[in-house]
Amino acid sequence: MTPRVLSALADAGYRAPVTVIVGASAESASVLTEMAPRLPYPISVLHDVDDMAAQMTAADIAIMAAGSSLLEAASLGLPVVAVVTADNQQRQGAAIHEAGAIRLAGDWNSLDLPALADMALGLLRDPSTLQCMSENGMRLCNGRGASRAALAISPPRDNAGNGIGLRPASFNDAELMFRWQTTPGARKWMRNSAAPSYAEHMAWWQRRLQMIDLDLYIVEAPKPVGYVRVDGMADGRHEVSIMIDPDHAGRGVGTAALRALRRLLPELPLHAEIRPGNLASASIFAKAGYRQDGGNGWYRSDPIAAGSGDARTTP
Repeated sequence: MTPRVLSALADAGYRAPVTVIVGASAESASVLTEMAPRLPYPISVLHDVDDMAAQMTAADIAIMAAGSSLLEAASLGLPVVAVVTADNQQRQGAAIHEAGAIRLAGDWNSLDLPALADMALGLLRDPSTLQCMSENGMRLCNGRGASRAALAISPPRDNAGNGIGLRPASFNDAELMFRWQTTPGARKWMRNSAAPSYAEHMAWWQRRLQMIDLDLYIVEAPKPVGYVRVDGMADGRHEVSIMIDPDHAGRGVGTAALRALRRLLPELPLHAEIRPGNLASASIFAKAGYRQDGGNGWYRSDPIAAGSGDARTTP
C-alpha cells in the first residue's frame, strides 16, 4: 500500500517532506528505502517507533489504514485520510468519517489512488477544514469511554422506564436540529427567541463543527427526541441547555438526559440559566440535582465525588 500511495502523491505534484512509519517486520521497509531517492520529495522512513504520539502530534495530516490507530490519531487531533484494508475496518471507518474526524478514501481493493492523493492535497490546502477535523477527532475520542460504556449499560430512565442515552451530534443531525429549533414555542425561553431561517441554521451548524468549547449531544429514547448542549463560558464555567421534542415532554426524558450528562462529565461543575417563569425547566433541572447558585436565575450541579456514583449538590 505505502509505495503506491507515495507514487500517487508524487504524480499529484506533492513536494513537501513525508514521514513514513512502518513496523519492525514490514515487508515494504526495504522497498521504501530504495524508492526514497527517486521521489520528488524527501521522505524519512522510521521503523517500529516508540514515540508514536509525538510523531502524530508533529504531523499535519496522515494517510493510514482504517484500523484502531484511527482512534489514537483522533485523540491527538491528527486529521487522517483513511483506507479500508480489512472488512472489520468498514464500520469503524464509516463512523469516524461521519463524525468529521477523518476522510474515508475507500476500500484498498478498489481504491482510486489519484483521487486519494487529490483528497490529501486538497485538505493540506484547506487549513480551516484540517482544524475542524482535528477538533472533531479530539471531541470524539475525549477520554470518556468508560463513562459512555457505563451509560450504555445502565442508562438513566424516563417515567416509563425507558433508557435515555446521549450520543455526540454529527453533521447528519442538521435537519433534525432545524426541525426542533423551528417548532412553534420551542425557543420561548431562549435568550434569542427568534427561530432561525434554514440558511442561518446551516451557517451556524457549519460553525458548530469548529467549536471546541461546545459539546452537543442528541438525546435518544431510543429514537432522537431532543438535544442537550454544554458551552464553555469566558469565566471558565460550563453552561448547560436542553430542548426536548414537545411530543415527548412531561415524560421525564429531560431529567433523565440531564442525569446522563452529569455522569458523562463527572469532573465538570455544570451551570444553567433558567429564566423567571420557566417552571418546566426549573423542575427538570431540580430533579436532576441542580441547585440555585446565587440567585439571578442561575443553577449549578457540582462534580461527582470520586466513587460516589452520583452528583454532589450544594444549596
